[in-house]
Amino acid sequence: MRFSILLISFFVLYSTLIVRMIYIQNNPYNITKHVLSTRYNIYDRNKITLAYTLYTKSAYINPSQISEPALSLYAYHFPDMISQIIENKNKTFIWLKRHLTNEEITNISSLYIPGLHICKDQKRIYPHNHLGAHVIGFCDKNNIGKQGAEYAFQQTLQKSNVHLSLDIRAQYILDNQIQKAVDSLEAEGGAGILINLQGEILAMSSYPFVTAEDSQTFIKHMNRCVIPFEVGSILKIHNIAMLLNSKTATLNTEFDARGTFKVGRFEIQDLFGQNRILTLRESALYSSNIATAKSVLLANSQLQRNFFEKIGFMQSLEWMPKHIAKPLLPKQWSESLMITASYGYGIGISALHLIQSMLRLITGTNININIQKFNSATKSILSDSTVSQIRTLLQEIVEKGHGSRAKVSKLSVGAKTGTANICVNGKYIENQNHVSFVSVFPIQNPKYILLLQMTKPKVHKLRYGKYATASNVLGEHIKKCTHDIWCVLH
Repeated sequence: MRFSILLISFFVLYSTLIVRMIYIQNNPYNITKHVLSTRYNIYDRNKITLAYTLYTKSAYINPSQISEPALSLYAYHFPDMISQIIENKNKTFIWLKRHLTNEEITNISSLYIPGLHICKDQKRIYPHNHLGAHVIGFCDKNNIGKQGAEYAFQQTLQKSNVHLSLDIRAQYILDNQIQKAVDSLEAEGGAGILINLQGEILAMSSYPFVTAEDSQTFIKHMNRCVIPFEVGSILKIHNIAMLLNSKTATLNTEFDARGTFKVGRFEIQDLFGQNRILTLRESALYSSNIATAKSVLLANSQLQRNFFEKIGFMQSLEWMPKHIAKPLLPKQWSESLMITASYGYGIGISALHLIQSMLRLITGTNININIQKFNSATKSILSDSTVSQIRTLLQEIVEKGHGSRAKVSKLSVGAKTGTANICVNGKYIENQNHVSFVSVFPIQNPKYILLLQMTKPKVHKLRYGKYATASNVLGEHIKKCTHDIWCVLH
C-alpha cells in the first residue's frame, strides 16, 4: 500500500514536470534560449584583468504579443522597428536594443507597451583597448569566442578563468615603441614579441592595432607575428651555430670576403664590405654575406635542413590552441638555396618562428614558446660550448659590430640585425625591406629575448643613415624598448 502511494506520488510529480517542460517550450514569454551562459575572465600573468563579462539589461520585442492597435504605439516610440515587427509577427523574440543605460531602462519600463520586455544580458569588456588585442581576441554578440584567447579557450572560459603569460606592462612598452617606429617611418606595419627563457610570451604586438570593439579590424589587420617573411642576416647567427655544433668550423676559421662571390648566375656582395679575409666570428660582427656563403659550403644541404628542423623552422608553430604560424619553405633544398638561406633568403619564417629559434640557440634546448605559463620537458639540441660561444658572439656584435645601437647603459645586451629586400612577383625590390632586430638580455645570464620587425619603412624618413637597414630603422627603438622592459620588470 505504502509503495503504491509512493508510486502514484512519483507519477503525479513526473507528469507535472513534463507538462511544465512542454509549457516552457511553447510559451511565447519564454526567453531561456536568449539567456547567455557564464563566461569567466582572462587575466595576465600578474592577475590583471584582460577581459571580463559585464552584466547588463537589454530590451526585446515579442511580435506575437502585439495586436494591431499596439502597432501605433511602436510607430510612435520606435518607428524604425515597425517593418521588423510586421515581418516577424509570428516570432517571439527580436532585439530592440542591447546593453541599456539606466536612463533607457527607466524610460522603456515606463511605457507599458504590449510585447515590450527587458531581460538580463551580458557584454564582454576589454579594459586595455588595443593592448594585446591580437592575443586576447574577441567574442561575438552572444559571447562566443571568435579570435585569440577568447576562441582558443572557449570551453575553458565556460568553467573557469584563464591566465595568460602576457604582462600588460611589457605589452604597453612594446606597443608604444612599435607604433612610434612605424609611424615615424611611414612603414606598412610592424611587429614585436617579448619572451622569457621559459618560452612564455610576455608581450606580442602587431601594428596597425586591432580592437575587440570593432571585429572588422581583425580582418583588415592580420597578426603580423604569424606572417612568414625572409628575415635576412639574423640567420647568420643560426648558420654559425650549425657550423660550431657540428664541429665543421670554429670562430677562427677564415674566409676570403674580398670582391664578390658568384654562385651560378647570382653574384653575392656585401653592403658594407670589409673587403678582406674574415674569420667566422668577424662574418657575424660585420654581417658579411660573402663570408657566410663560403662558410656554409663547408657543410651540406642535409646538415642545414636537419639543423633548421632542430630549431623549429621546418614545422608549423602552435603558439596558442587553434592558432598556428606556418613557415614558407622551398620545394627543393639545392646548394644555391643552402647558400641564400645561410644569410636569410629563400626561406620564409614568422616572427614567432624566429624568436623561438633564438630561444633554442640561447638555451641549447628544444623549448617551445607558448601564451600560457607552463613548464614543458625539454631535451638538449646544442652543446654547452655552442651555446656559450653564441651568447658571447651576440654580445660582441653589440660591443664591436653592427648591433651597437642596441647597447644599453649598465645592462649587458646581445643582439643581431636582419635586413631583407621584399620579393614581389619573383623580383627583389630595392629599398622595400623587411627589417628585424633581436636583443637578448642580460646576455650572459639571459632573462628575456626581444624581437622588433618593420615592413617597408620609407628611406627618406630615416633619422640615421642612408639605407633602410635594421640598425638604422629599429636601433633607437630596440634600445629604448630593452631599457624600459628591464626597468619595469626588474
